[in-house]
Amino acid sequence: MDIKAILDLKGDFVITIPPEATIDEAAEILAENYIGAIVVADGAGQIAGILSERDIAVALPRYGSELGETKDSEIMTSYILFCTKETTVKQVLDIMVTNAIRHLPVVENDQLKGVISLRDVVGSWLGAITNGEIGGETDAKPHDGLLGATQDAA
Repeated sequence: MDIKAILDLKGDFVITIPPEATIDEAAEILAENYIGAIVVADGAGQIAGILSERDIAVALPRYGSELGETKDSEIMTSYILFCTKETTVKQVLDIMVTNAIRHLPVVENDQLKGVISLRDVVGSWLGAITNGEIGGETDAKPHDGLLGATQDAA
């Protein structure tokens, strides 16, 4: 399975924010849209970085009460890893795990095409397992074998 399949399901709408926006503005967008990261891009659509909830949490002790007025470009992650629509889900998972990241921009021809989250990756794998696309046919339900999972007494 490749990233194109995930984007086809979730859509390629991407929320971006300019580098001069404040952390208050970024946090509001994150909260309103229930997302964990936002791509920081200039007016021409060039990616400058990515700002995650983790970036904000790590910056809080350093900036204290002034964090809200801090420009997102000051605390964003500017070293950007990305994938393409042809990247496989396994490759994306490897990138995320190896680099301890949960969000990966999808870029093609220097244009932002989407953002894949760890949740998207796990969801696509669970769907493939449930549909028998990975691991062969099974009668197991998604919760079978999980510690602490309860089953109906029948």
